Amino acid sequence: MLVLDSPGYLLLLAAPLALATFSLWRRGLVVAMVGRCLALVLLVIALAQPEWRQSSSTSELGLILDTSNSITAADRAIEANWLRTAAAHASDTGPVLVIPFAGSASAVTVRGPLSQAQIAQLLTPRRDGFATNLAEALRLAAGLVPPGTRLVLLTDGEQTVGDAETAALDLAAARLPLDTVLLHHQANDTAITRLTLPPLSSAGSVLPVQITVSSTRPVTATLTLRLDGQNLGSQPVGLLAGNNPYLINLPAQAQGWHVLHAAIQAPGDTVPENNALDAVTDVSGVPRVLVVAEHGGASTAVSVFRDSTLDITALTPAAMPTTTGALARYDGVVVDDVPATALNARQVSALDGAVQRDGLGLFVLGGSHSLTQGHYSQTGLEKMLPVLSDTPASLQDGNVALQLVLDRSGSMDNLAGDVPKIVMSREAARLASDFAIQHKDDLGIVAFDQASHILVPLTKVSAAQKTHVNQVIAGMFSDGGTNIFQALQTGLQQVSKSSAPYRHIILMTDGRSDPANYLPLLQEAQQLKVTISTVGLGPDADVQLLHYMAALGKGRFYYTTNAQDLPRIFAEEARLAAGSAAVTGKIGVKIAGNSPTIRSLGAGPLPALSGYTATVLKPDAVNDLETNVQGRKPDPLLARGHYGLGRVLVWTPGLENTWSASWRKAEPAFWSDTLRWTLRGPSVPIYAPALAGGSTPDAIAIDTLKNSGTAINLQRLAVDVRSPAGGQVRLPATQTAPGLYEASYTFTAPGVYTATVGLLTGGTLASGLLAVPYSSEYLPGAPNGALLADLSARTGGASVQEPSQVITARANPAGSLALWWPLALIALIVFLGAIVVERLWRSADDARI
Repeated sequence: MLVLDSPGYLLLLAAPLALATFSLWRRGLVVAMVGRCLALVLLVIALAQPEWRQSSSTSELGLILDTSNSITAADRAIEANWLRTAAAHASDTGPVLVIPFAGSASAVTVRGPLSQAQIAQLLTPRRDGFATNLAEALRLAAGLVPPGTRLVLLTDGEQTVGDAETAALDLAAARLPLDTVLLHHQANDTAITRLTLPPLSSAGSVLPVQITVSSTRPVTATLTLRLDGQNLGSQPVGLLAGNNPYLINLPAQAQGWHVLHAAIQAPGDTVPENNALDAVTDVSGVPRVLVVAEHGGASTAVSVFRDSTLDITALTPAAMPTTTGALARYDGVVVDDVPATALNARQVSALDGAVQRDGLGLFVLGGSHSLTQGHYSQTGLEKMLPVLSDTPASLQDGNVALQLVLDRSGSMDNLAGDVPKIVMSREAARLASDFAIQHKDDLGIVAFDQASHILVPLTKVSAAQKTHVNQVIAGMFSDGGTNIFQALQTGLQQVSKSSAPYRHIILMTDGRSDPANYLPLLQEAQQLKVTISTVGLGPDADVQLLHYMAALGKGRFYYTTNAQDLPRIFAEEARLAAGSAAVTGKIGVKIAGNSPTIRSLGAGPLPALSGYTATVLKPDAVNDLETNVQGRKPDPLLARGHYGLGRVLVWTPGLENTWSASWRKAEPAFWSDTLRWTLRGPSVPIYAPALAGGSTPDAIAIDTLKNSGTAINLQRLAVDVRSPAGGQVRLPATQTAPGLYEASYTFTAPGVYTATVGLLTGGTLASGLLAVPYSSEYLPGAPNGALLADLSARTGGASVQEPSQVITARANPAGSLALWWPLALIALIVFLGAIVVERLWRSADDARI
């Protein structure tokens, strides 16, 4: 459009009009006078400074203004100043695009100054002010302005929805630089930012309540807790600037849903919207526990755990269930000082499956018949535990003289379990020798057929001798008959030379020997304190003799028809060769971990123990309690770990003996905490409702795959929602992923909502309480300047502070063309032309005269 910057000069057009009138009177001079008049008109119009300005609905400046609930009054005043300045210059610089945003964004074009009321209206907090969607605001700006437009974003940088970084890449691709203004006025604010309860719990359990109170300044505030509407008490708390965490233990209430409400009050707090939070928990019935003990219901463990508000069933090892289905009725199993040999393969397999796949809790108590002393080494029971049933090196190094007496008769070439017996005998001997070398023990090897052959004289073997010993073992061949008596006699002579405190013989044979009187030889072994274990291999082994020798030799008897069992048997015997794994005396105890199993233990000295069963902690397990004996490495006392889905705990001192008598009296709450930690948690209903949408929930989810492990698809579900105010609405649930359904719902206020899930055709499948927090916009915290700096860097913009850095008045805004100088040039040309025409006309007149 045409614009005149100095329209007053148009009054001078009266002069050319007068000249035009005069020219009509002097017809001879018409052409010349018309030319002069035209030149004068053009000159006058040029003096009026005409401009041709291109009309456009686009703007050269875009203001993107955060109006979410996190923007303080002081920051809103800064936004108002930017908006006022931009609007005042809009007539000079072109229209300004204003984009107010919170959870969503909209756009307004401003072409001139705004009133205070109009500014206030643009900056009024939006209905969706509970969220900050920077990404949507940036995408809207990119779609409305041409390349080269200068965009200015005013925000505190705390986005709660969307991905502003990705939206900034779109701005950069469109050649739209983004300048940013960091709004950073923090109010005096004290808020509860965290309140957690276990979502599921059981009757009689202790509920750990985690509370975090955040404050922008040091202040003394009052913390109040209410449970199901009943006041639990108020307490003054001294807060530091930042996060102040608290842990409170509450006893679980009766079966059903319960609501915990926490509130904080502080003087000078200017943001009351974040002063309270709710948490909910669903309490199930009393957990059921199976105690497996030699004495059944008369065991000490039963009396100890019955004080823990648990439903206890006691069985002997022989009566323990043999299927996972039978164990499914229990939440946990206690194995109380039971040897591995007391449970058959079916029972161990059922226990393994129930713990690993079904999440059954397992608590194993030590004692004189359990763990290392109960032959757990390399068994199915040991596989589940957080400890190995080994004697620790600190208790064993250099303590043992191990004498192997191995049958190498001709029958050892025969197969037993699809492998030659002599091959597995060599492997078993190698494992035992490696163990002796590792622990700096004495080792001797005697091989026998009809005669005895000393392959390795008893000596303290070192790592340097390992290769030689393995070569000797590898060269052992089979031939000849069987003379067990002479072999045992030779082995006893060898091992008696050692001064080690524990001297042990492992005798292995697959055959029978000539009759002999073994009693004097075995009595001599007893006098020399040499223990003897025997291994019978195959159906031809003299089982009766071997059992007799092990009984009088105070060792262990093994029988197998599979030669592949030999390495396992020898490895276990090597571990047990150090004698009893029971450590007795005054044993100090110290805390080594941090878990709910030991939360009842005070900060003072812990009671001493009088003994425990030595074990070795597995690499992936955790020690909560360990021994504290001067000059000795700590051993596990309370070790925990996971086996599949199940939690497993081991208490090595046990309960049946007197080793932990002081603990049974001094720490009564300890036993409930330990056992309850292992128990299988209450199951989640398949159609249980839950909040969806992260920190700003906008839907109710039903995740059948997460709840039950099975995706249930193509269900026609509905959710009935009742708000804290009592309003109720029925919503259809749409399947959005395998097994996952969502019902869209806008939570208009924080509080506890009731959600009931059913079929569209009727009926109830599950119900629950949903604790909806206040909007994340009200979370206290420092502005996110790092995000804004990143957005500016990605788009080629800058961080700015004042409107003058961006908004300036300009005389020739882009899109305008000054017309005065071409008009003046044309006027000059026309004027000169008129003079030429006039002179030519006069010359012609003179010639006619």
